[in-house]
Amino acid sequence: MFCGWVVKELPVPWMIFSYKLASSGAGNADHFLEVFTRTKAEAALAAGIFHRNEVPIGEVKEYLKDKVEIRPA
Repeated sequence: MFCGWVVKELPVPWMIFSYKLASSGAGNADHFLEVFTRTKAEAALAAGIFHRNEVPIGEVKEYLKDKVEIRPA
């Protein structure tokens, strides 16, 4: 666990690779930057902060856009 994140490597059964996924642990946009720069996570799940309207998804993407690779909105 890292800053509340749980990072696990998950196999993708229909593909020939696996990826590292961080789940939970985000409370603000900086937590996403931490998990992507300080772990080998390639994806992060944080639905709770978005469902509770604590942080807008667009705010997180804007914060990360020049720091780490993200998918376009």
